[in-house]
Amino acid sequence: GHTHWDMGKEFGTIGARRGDVVVEVTTYRTEAYEVGSRKPAVAYGSTLEGDLSRRDFTVNAMALRLPDLALVDPHGGLQDL
Repeated sequence: GHTHWDMGKEFGTIGARRGDVVVEVTTYRTEAYEVGSRKPAVAYGSTLEGDLSRRDFTVNAMALRLPDLALVDPHGGLQDL
């Protein structure tokens, strides 16, 4: 890229720009809640499916696996959409 930034590094996100194209890449994450708390403890995860299970809606829990562009939809988001 022509420029890059790591202001989301604490959350595992790095961004870059090349011309008009902006890309942000984030590592897989997991989260756990303590009883009575609405603030999760977030940690790096190890699978796409685990990361998608954190999403608030099934349509937000869909992804394309690269480079083959395979749809990953473990919670039926496409059907809900």
